[in-house]
Amino acid sequence: MNFGTLLKKVNTYFSKFIFFVVPLIVLSLFLIFASIYDLAPIGSKTVAWCDMEQQVIPLLNMWKDVLEGKMQFSYNLANAGGMSFFGVFFFFLSSPLSLLVVFVDKANMLGFANTLLMLKMMLISFTFSFYLRRKYKELNNFFVIAFSLFFTFSGFIMMYYQNIIWLDVVMMFPLLMLGCDYLLENKSVILYIVTTTITVMINYYLGIIVIFYVVLYMGMNIFRKRKEEDIKKIALNFVTSSLIASLCAMVVLIPSFIDYANSGRTSSILESLKNSWVTTSYVTTIPLILGTIIIIPLFFLKGKSSNKITKIILLVIMSIPLIIDPINKMWHFGSYQAFPCRFAFINTFLFLDIASSSLDSIEEVKITKVNLIKWGLGLLVAIGGCVYSYFFEKNYVDKKIGDLTKYPTSLWGNTTSFEALLRYYAIILIIVIVIFILFKMKIITKRMLGLSYISFAILESIFAFRIYAVTPSRDTGSYKDYYELSNVIEDESFYRVKTNEKIRNVNDLGALGYNNLGHYTSLTNDDYMNAIKKLGYSSYWMEVGAYGGTIFTDALLLNKYTIYSGNKADAKYSTKYYSIMENSVLPLGIVTSNDLTDEKLEGKSRSSMQDYIYRLLIGGENSLHTLYEPDASSKNLMIENENNTYSINKGKIVYKFNVTNKQTLYFEAFDQYTNSLSQSINETMTIYCNGSYIRGSYPSQSYNGSVLLGTFENQEVTVSINVSKSITCSSFSVFGIDNNRLEDDIKNVKHGDIKYANNKFVGTYEGQEEKEYMFLPLSYSKGIKAKVNGRNVNVYKAFGGFVAFELSKGLNNIEVYFTQPGLVPGLLLTISGIALFVLYIIFVEKKKKINLDNKVIGNICYYATIALSVIVFVVIYIVPIILNVVGQVR
Repeated sequence: MNFGTLLKKVNTYFSKFIFFVVPLIVLSLFLIFASIYDLAPIGSKTVAWCDMEQQVIPLLNMWKDVLEGKMQFSYNLANAGGMSFFGVFFFFLSSPLSLLVVFVDKANMLGFANTLLMLKMMLISFTFSFYLRRKYKELNNFFVIAFSLFFTFSGFIMMYYQNIIWLDVVMMFPLLMLGCDYLLENKSVILYIVTTTITVMINYYLGIIVIFYVVLYMGMNIFRKRKEEDIKKIALNFVTSSLIASLCAMVVLIPSFIDYANSGRTSSILESLKNSWVTTSYVTTIPLILGTIIIIPLFFLKGKSSNKITKIILLVIMSIPLIIDPINKMWHFGSYQAFPCRFAFINTFLFLDIASSSLDSIEEVKITKVNLIKWGLGLLVAIGGCVYSYFFEKNYVDKKIGDLTKYPTSLWGNTTSFEALLRYYAIILIIVIVIFILFKMKIITKRMLGLSYISFAILESIFAFRIYAVTPSRDTGSYKDYYELSNVIEDESFYRVKTNEKIRNVNDLGALGYNNLGHYTSLTNDDYMNAIKKLGYSSYWMEVGAYGGTIFTDALLLNKYTIYSGNKADAKYSTKYYSIMENSVLPLGIVTSNDLTDEKLEGKSRSSMQDYIYRLLIGGENSLHTLYEPDASSKNLMIENENNTYSINKGKIVYKFNVTNKQTLYFEAFDQYTNSLSQSINETMTIYCNGSYIRGSYPSQSYNGSVLLGTFENQEVTVSINVSKSITCSSFSVFGIDNNRLEDDIKNVKHGDIKYANNKFVGTYEGQEEKEYMFLPLSYSKGIKAKVNGRNVNVYKAFGGFVAFELSKGLNNIEVYFTQPGLVPGLLLTISGIALFVLYIIFVEKKKKINLDNKVIGNICYYATIALSVIVFVVIYIVPIILNVVGQVR
């Protein structure tokens, strides 16, 4: 074998398996960036920020505890006072790569985020390059590499990688589209079924968005191929395989949608669309695809792909919601708080797919001695353009770094950042057009053009990574200091831990391994959020804080320990930077003869609602809380309206009163039970007690719970509230809690002997009356079941968000456990889907014993597919515009 033959053979294998090479290029780039910018796994900084830091990293630590048997997967007590981890897992964590957490220390998880991002980007480059090689067999290797890098370092990946599970959906998307194309070519449907099922199961939220696109894609292509002989069979295969894939995914879909339906994220789609702005925040959405505009010149090449026009139409359709907000919202099921256009990776895919189809049939021109000089000059110009682009980018980024980095510092772009991005990409586009013209004039070859695009792809990766990943990166030292609190508390009883302030992200407390009331994901239960707000704990948006409340609510909800920053002399436990104090708590399983079947929490103010709970569970007619009135000189500032709200004018409200028995005092002001990002009363009050500053800018996003004023006995207390503007609110009070009475109640309250073991609450209670109720401070869910003496009993939603059930006279053997709602029917449907899939493979794909070519059913599926595609288009693109116009007119 001569050298030329060997070289040709090597090139053939290289071309055939290039999808194994591209991930190595991505790995090399990532490690180079890590070395330059001191990022893990080489350096000490993490690229995690926003949702990745606040939600994903703590949840990965909880997942680590689940895998190690320290925490339960079904009912996770480290979140929101107890909640299903099922929906959370399949919303944030259900990637095979999440299993790697067993090899990572919790304190290093923030740094591991970099490795996780790197691995997922490598896999994205693998699946996309695999798609290109399988779909476009004649596409030059240089373009496969370049386009794969463009896809991997695209605006969507770099701007939205904080929601790192979305990258798994992006990873699956090229394989899913390859499965769709195989189906359209009347080949095997196995790839389509498998990839559709996996996509939806990995992340059902983004997976459903992808399914909407698939319906549009398949409908348009089936209509395009309507005159082909086997199109009805293709439609039948599509419907059949889609049904099988849907059934296979039901074990995830049904339970997850039940969890999602009970969350605070559900809202009125109609109201959202009616009140929507006409245009999106285009300064944020357009940059998601800006990196691909240099691909556009390639669209003008004549490709042999028969569905190129269809893909261009789809690209136009998918680009409309980048500008029109009602349509954008409809793609997100009616609303989104941030991260608009979560489908934009599809736009990037279409850009690159169309360019690939244009290049696939372009043959390479051989270099000859006759045109060698021309090729050489062209190559020099191309190299010069790439070199100029590199130095231009370096100087431009250094000069405009403050403008370009608006998104990774605020989660939204602005006009300045948008203009800076446009200027950068405009210059790069001009250079690309010059090189493209050289190619059209045959002054440079296809390989030279491909090499140029590789250069620009690398430049884009440098640019995007520096702007969107390096900018928010920071050292992980403080994170590691906090995680020294793991396993510090030595206590075998069932207890919870809180913090006195928002020390770190609320999910970090559960990630330490401690049960707590805090939680922040899209799955936070709506009823629980409202109940916890009524008890004086801090909460906003979908975040419930494990701070706020009072000594009574802490005792009731078993907040036995409180973490403080700094060192305290009387701390129960401590680390270098934190102290843990022990609190007195009520026993688990309080019993009362009062009826707890009514879920309403009576009372106007938060203090009166807490006292209502106290009297119903413990105190009878006695009150634990003392409500104080403002000083006479301040009463004209606070007026109670007929609708049970307070109108408070700008000025100072003063409370003066004597405290005799030992009391812990609090101030609280609250308005609406909503998950809005802010309320009109926010940052309007400054609080002083006996002349000492207590808190300013109250209430705020970070703290809107009850404000601790201090503990007092036998002294006069003066509380001053400075109000910076006139406001209205539903609750406004200064109140005290009798410390001695609470301590007596803790010792004497009627309760069962309840313990937590093996994911169950078990114990006994000797009933003295015919009917009594046991209260458990667990977040209520329909999945919570109770057995008394082996008999199922009703579980009631007590006080709007907690658990109660009925006891009987005599010995009560109690067992309280959790079953995932929707899991059994979902599992049965999945089993049926898998069975159908196996039968399909055996009797249709392999042995061909069943011919899915029934003309009647084929016709039905053909028209149904086209009709469904039209319906999806109308619902997403037409209906929102109509509703928005109606809303604007009214």
